[in-house]
Amino acid sequence: VYKAGDEVYFEDINKYRTKGVEEIFVNSKQLEEQLVEMSGKIGSDDEEEEITEENSSEVHSNSLDYVSDLLSDSGINVSAETKQITKKSFEVSKDLVKRTVKTKKELKALLGKEDSFYYKHITLTSIICCYLLDELHLTDERLKEKLCLCANLHNIFLNNTDELIVDSEVQLARFKADRQKVVLEHASAAAVFFDSNEAISSDTIKIIREHHGSQSGKEFPTTITSYLKMSVIFQISTLFAQKYLVETDIKSNLDVNVMNIFNKIHDNVETPDKTLLKALRSVVQDLTSS
Repeated sequence: VYKAGDEVYFEDINKYRTKGVEEIFVNSKQLEEQLVEMSGKIGSDDEEEEITEENSSEVHSNSLDYVSDLLSDSGINVSAETKQITKKSFEVSKDLVKRTVKTKKELKALLGKEDSFYYKHITLTSIICCYLLDELHLTDERLKEKLCLCANLHNIFLNNTDELIVDSEVQLARFKADRQKVVLEHASAAAVFFDSNEAISSDTIKIIREHHGSQSGKEFPTTITSYLKMSVIFQISTLFAQKYLVETDIKSNLDVNVMNIFNKIHDNVETPDKTLLKALRSVVQDLTSS
């Protein structure tokens, strides 16, 4: 019925199944040749193209679609409004980076990343921030834009997945000495870098500096804390996004127990404002209700 090289579709197979055909015989040599060809194609598809300043908007858009589908599979539909704010904030952040750097080489280094995990993380962080603000009835779009901007800028000095999934100083041992310092102090470095840009507010700089819970931006403390409410919201969002993507994107664990992630974050938050954790619990419950 089929010759070597022919494409076989599900509808074709289903047609024979409905006729009572239970087995289809395939020439083993032809099957082996087809499998070798398929494996070559799969390998080439897995190789991500280089991410540069020129294609970063496309990568960001693709990452937003990927994260939205991931959340949709878990029961959360990302609204068109949230997607629009996320995309708009990314373009604003790119413009701010361009206006802050001194050389084209520096621009290339900051916007070029080794893999797309960076963009998946900033889009998911943006989405979680928007959901938490909605749950807290903080519906001013400017607050969403501020936290989405922080999402795009806070890890600007990190280059790849290995660096982006670090959440404790113990994990720094896997890097060479020069990268250990970069990873350890990346929050402070980003804050200092963008502080020179008058278009970026002081509280945005504070949120970027504190995104791991350290007021200096040079540590990985075990607690999430700040006197600035928006900073705590951001710390919770970026940590949850990191943990969620480690399970779903890196480990391919689509049955991730998000309540375990919530509980770990809950135990580390030091704030008298318990509404923040209630808001996160509501988002987590949406993820577990599908």
